[in-house]
Order: sequence, then C-alpha cells, then structure tokens
Amino acid sequence: CDLLLLRDLLVGQLDLSSEMAEVLRCIFSNTVPSRWRQRSFPSCRPLQGWFIGLKIRMQWLQAAWSQRGHEPLCHRLDFYWRPRQLLLSYLRVAAQNDNVALEAYSFRHKVLERIEEEEDVQDRPATGLYCVGIFLYGAGWDRRKSIMADCRPDELFYRMPVIHFIPTADFKPNLEKTYAVPFYQAERQSHMTTDGEDGNYITEVLLRSHKSPKQWLLRSVALYCELML
Repeated sequence: CDLLLLRDLLVGQLDLSSEMAEVLRCIFSNTVPSRWRQRSFPSCRPLQGWFIGLKIRMQWLQAAWSQRGHEPLCHRLDFYWRPRQLLLSYLRVAAQNDNVALEAYSFRHKVLERIEEEEDVQDRPATGLYCVGIFLYGAGWDRRKSIMADCRPDELFYRMPVIHFIPTADFKPNLEKTYAVPFYQAERQSHMTTDGEDGNYITEVLLRSHKSPKQWLLRSVALYCELML
C-alpha cells in the first residue's frame, strides 16, 4: 500500500503525510522504513538487500509450499518470517501424537555431514524436520569428527550442512560434550514482539563440543540465518 501511495504522491494526487515523509527519507538513505520493519522478518541488510531478500523469500515459499502442495523435504529457515513458530509447531504435533505435555518436549539435533544443500535431501525424515540456511558465527565445524572447532584464520563463520531437528520428550543433553548454541534470525538485531519477547531469537541448537561452554561464550559464538557480510 505504501508504494501505491508513493506513486500517487509523486504524481501530485496526494499530500505528503508524516508517515510517507519517513518512508521517502528511508528510501533515499537505503534503509528499511520502520513501518515496514514492524511487519517484516528481522534483517541486518540495507533496503536494497532487504528487498532482494524479500523477493527471494516469496519465490521460495511459493515454489516450496504453494506449487508442490505439501511441505518441503528440507526447510530453508532463513526464508521464513518466523522460524521459531515453525519449530514450535513440530513440537506441538509430536506432543499431541504422544499425548504428552508440550513442555516436556524439546529438540535434539543431528548434523548431516554429507547433505549440504536443500536439493540434496531426497526423503522427509520419519520425525522432526531437516533445516538448512544456518551459519555458525565465531566457530567452525569439523566434518570428520562431527564436532565444533576453531575458525580457520581467514574465516569468521561456517555455513552448516543440513541439521535434523528431532522432537524428543524429556531430553537431557550431556552438557559436558555439547554446547547449546543460541540461534538468531539476523546478526545484531533486536526485534521485540508485542508480548515483550525478542522476535530475533529462534532457539538453542545443541552441537557436539569438547571445549567448555565458557570458551564459546567469550567468543560470542552463535547461529544465524543472516549475517552482516
């Protein structure tokens, strides 16, 4: 609607309101207007990159859901507006199927070393969901040992292979051999929802690690769907 109003404004059919003045200022400064950001996915990109990302998201959602008529074999978490709600829906289904309270369910995670891309997935998992489009920032991943590792000297992040999110009841991870990596949609973003929660935060992902959690915490290690590149 704002773009249609801007069109009418530019041809002299409307007067300039304060809301449209703010939208124009943002367009000229290549930033996302606040009224658009409120209805958008969290993003650290300027307006041009944000708009390209919006277009790619819409194309993927149409191809992955509308055209196929069923859920995708592998979910691009970086293309969803609210990936946290998608993951929560899988926990709800698992809890309902087992007639167990939702609070008893959480995810355990398995990194599929040999499956890197969405197109490489041939079958839907028996339980849970396959996810891709996830970047590990501040650490690397040793594929041979299937474990977190130090970054290479010339790398700040690592693009993770497909990760299997497996709903599990009463799951108690071994915290001496895993690190609960915080997972966010976009780097350096705060996207507060109406109920006071950080809409940028998705969940924790349990990755195998031989280092103490304090070491990763001091390095600000986290998972993101979008980085400031």
